[in-house]
Amino acid sequence: MLVVVLGELLDSQALSLEVHCEPAGARTQSVRIVHASEVPSIDSWLRGGEVLLTVGALVDLADPAASADYAARVRAGGAVALGIGLGEGLPHSEVPPTIVAAAKKEGLVLFGVPQRTAFVDVVDAFTSLREAEYARELHAVASAQRSIAGLLAGPGMERAIESLRSRLGAEVAVLNPAGVVIAGGLTAAAVAEAAATAVRAAFSASAGPQETGLSGLVLYPVGSAPLAWLAVRDAGSDPRSFSPRARSLVLTTTAALLHISLSGTEPQDVSAVLNPHVSLPERRAAWHLTGAEEEGELRLVCLERVPADRVLWLVGWLAGAAGVAGDSATAAVLCGPRAYPQVLRIARLASAEVREDAEVDLESAAHTAAGWFGGADPQSELAGLLGSVDPTAAARFADRVLGPLAKAPPAWMVTLRAAARQGQTGEPVAAELGLHRHTVRAHLKNLGDLLGRDLRDPEQLRLVHVALQLRERSLTDRM
Repeated sequence: MLVVVLGELLDSQALSLEVHCEPAGARTQSVRIVHASEVPSIDSWLRGGEVLLTVGALVDLADPAASADYAARVRAGGAVALGIGLGEGLPHSEVPPTIVAAAKKEGLVLFGVPQRTAFVDVVDAFTSLREAEYARELHAVASAQRSIAGLLAGPGMERAIESLRSRLGAEVAVLNPAGVVIAGGLTAAAVAEAAATAVRAAFSASAGPQETGLSGLVLYPVGSAPLAWLAVRDAGSDPRSFSPRARSLVLTTTAALLHISLSGTEPQDVSAVLNPHVSLPERRAAWHLTGAEEEGELRLVCLERVPADRVLWLVGWLAGAAGVAGDSATAAVLCGPRAYPQVLRIARLASAEVREDAEVDLESAAHTAAGWFGGADPQSELAGLLGSVDPTAAARFADRVLGPLAKAPPAWMVTLRAAARQGQTGEPVAAELGLHRHTVRAHLKNLGDLLGRDLRDPEQLRLVHVALQLRERSLTDRM
């Protein structure tokens, strides 16, 4: 809604209004409409923000009780000011002292409208002020859009966000999908909340602007994926800088311009980092594409019960981090010292389970991850034997044995991998997963029904174990 403040109307020289009561700060109140009425019980007809005009035809404004009741009703209805029409042939030629006293008691702005000023003149003055405000706002919106577009095309994102911050009088920042600030700035508390909201959004189906747990902080998506988030937090700015509608237009336009600017900046494919069949120099080259410098004292984290594709999408935006999926619900992430806390934050917000967290170097990371997913040391004789199997035959065997598991919930798959790794289905599996033994038994019974196999049979469990390793090898070969 466009804003006309009361002071502009009261100061109009063309109207020559006579102000008799003006509480402190009243001139900054917003006027929604100017309205004339002679209804005594006016409070039930008001919606707030009105300047009410009356001649007092049906209310004796010279009577203390009547004027007190009327002023109280005007105030209760939310009107910001009361104007009394004066002149010959009207109930009053001067504003009665009784209504002045009543207005002061209620904290209500009161003014007289001289005979030469018709009520319609007051309405026209308000309309002109609103039209002028509309023109000013259109100019401000267009100016903001041109400025931001020019700055993004020239000096860059940081200057564009600074311009937006200045125009809105608000905190503004751009965050990548993983919640890392890449331009602008927010308070520490706002950064933490914005980052958490950005990460949660990656795991939800919600679209559009994201409300946060911090008052006034909203995240606007940059693109449909999105490629970034435009975080804006109100800082008690002048409400006349932009109306809510114009503000929304400026922000959505900025988000669209940012999307154009950021197109083509998606993370590169660095999956070779955790591919044990790739040479170490190739893994090293892929690792440096993540922006990492260190190769020692790295952390390798295995996450379970997560949408692996979304986790890897977020990890790809972190400097010094790379990941690989074990299956749809499991991922291994290699990270340097700076990225490690961010990876754990993503895991926490995704409600993931950290199955493994090991200190590794670049040379051992790929084999360690493959061992976690395959359930065996990839350097073992069994892994070596399976590595000699024809890839096409291996994939065909794995698909034949494990194909029905496409319908299995992630929690069942976690149980199956643990049972296959341990070669048993009893208490040790329940203890490792922190589940009741009956839950483990139910998961394996359901999995057995899907596979058409009795997983209590050690031979059948070993067969599934081999198939899991062959499938992991097949997935790794396709990276």
